Amino acid sequence: MKLPAFFDDIPILRIRDPLAETLGCAEGGILQYSYADVVRLTDHSCPRVAAAYLTWRALHALYPDSLPQRGGVRVEHRDDARLGSTGVER
Repeated sequence: MKLPAFFDDIPILRIRDPLAETLGCAEGGILQYSYADVVRLTDHSCPRVAAAYLTWRALHALYPDSLPQRGGVRVEHRDDARLGSTGVER
């Protein structure tokens, strides 16, 4: 899949996952996701995917000097997940 060049300019989301470290899936338990990874996993880029990825900004604000732990943060939206561009349409 050929992705737009600007995807490379979007910051990498980094989190720590103790289970991944225990299982040997990630060195030091650090997982990294690029926006390109997210687009490949979801097979598209849309406002929902982009907004979900922007969670990295909140994580950076909450954890300026450390990595957040996977599962340690819960993200909620005020609207029902089935409304408009709040969540995935079915």
